[in-house]
Amino acid sequence: MESHVPYRATAGRGAPAVLVVVATAPDTTPRLESLLRAGGYGVQKIHAAEAPSGPGQEFGDVLLMDCSSDQSAVRAIERTRTAYPDSTVIVTGTSETEPEIVPVIARGGVQHFMTIPWIDEEMLAMVDQAITVGEHRREQRLRELLGSFTNVPMPEQNFSRLQGLLARPDCSIWQLVTEIEKNPALAAKVLQVANSVHIGTRQAVQSIAEAISLIGTRYISTMMTALEIVERMARAFTPEARLEYQRLWSLALHRAIVGRHIASFSGQMVRPEVAHVACLLQDVGLLIQLLKDGDRYREIWGSQWESPEALQGAEREAFRLSHEEIGAALLELWNFPGPMVAAIAHHHSATNGDILTQIMQTADCLVETAPPAHDPVVDSLVDFWRERLEGFGITESVPDRTAGTGRA
Repeated sequence: MESHVPYRATAGRGAPAVLVVVATAPDTTPRLESLLRAGGYGVQKIHAAEAPSGPGQEFGDVLLMDCSSDQSAVRAIERTRTAYPDSTVIVTGTSETEPEIVPVIARGGVQHFMTIPWIDEEMLAMVDQAITVGEHRREQRLRELLGSFTNVPMPEQNFSRLQGLLARPDCSIWQLVTEIEKNPALAAKVLQVANSVHIGTRQAVQSIAEAISLIGTRYISTMMTALEIVERMARAFTPEARLEYQRLWSLALHRAIVGRHIASFSGQMVRPEVAHVACLLQDVGLLIQLLKDGDRYREIWGSQWESPEALQGAEREAFRLSHEEIGAALLELWNFPGPMVAAIAHHHSATNGDILTQIMQTADCLVETAPPAHDPVVDSLVDFWRERLEGFGITESVPDRTAGTGRA
């Protein structure tokens, strides 16, 4: 078989595609697992008897089930399908088991059936198609969900002028200054961010020109888009919600300082400007939750939770999405860089070796009073960077979100 290149190497926001192979009997799936791994996919394997029974507990881009040796496989399909509601399901089986599967296909519980023995190229093509269709379905669902959030801000049209200036090779810093200063509130936030980056130096940043030089023209457009969106959110908050917004913004500034310094001392594996913006925006989903329903937000974040999963479950029950999912979806909607969107989507879960995600989680642990949910691989990095950054005076914790909060 020729080397297969997956149609889409990543599945949504830069994350690797997740294929879950479900065995209904011992040793029924080795050939399928081998084929998928040879095709360049990451594969998880579970047994149908061990699959979670609760609704919506697990995620996989494609669920592949072998039903060739179990006539009761329909029950296994329906049970497993409940736990993977967003997955596209491919079932393999024999001509004898096919009649058992047809009613499930008619009900929408299975999207594809492949008769054994299959042709490898056809199986891989079906997997590619399933991933793509599933991605489109999730994107549509995300947009529908985001549409339920009233007052979700979008970048203003005047930012196209700033982006146009930055695209011109003859653009001068003074042209950028003129454009930015058209919005005084936004210009003030740029200076605030620049001075937070400049912490520990003798002189404060007092002009937009100095701020641009410090932040860097390469990332000023993305930075400005982020600040403009956050500023517009702030104007929509009630006085009570504004206090929480100010606390979240203070925490974000502190986290961005730490993330930028870590990136600066990490051999340019991640540009400091990228780390700064990612750390600044990683909890933008919390602002959307606060904007949508401040009472539910305070109820969730003012409670103790036994585990990060329990907290995320409460978030999804109240808002249909966790704050990580909201943040990543919004940044994707706002056309932010893919690696940044992926890191924000995983800033409380496994980093999968991604340096930007590790920097974000490390910075988050350093500035939070109560360590947030994170990949255990970050623990050693937290200890290392806490000692390394003490000399900068930037690792003091910011007060936790609310008293007694179960931080995620």
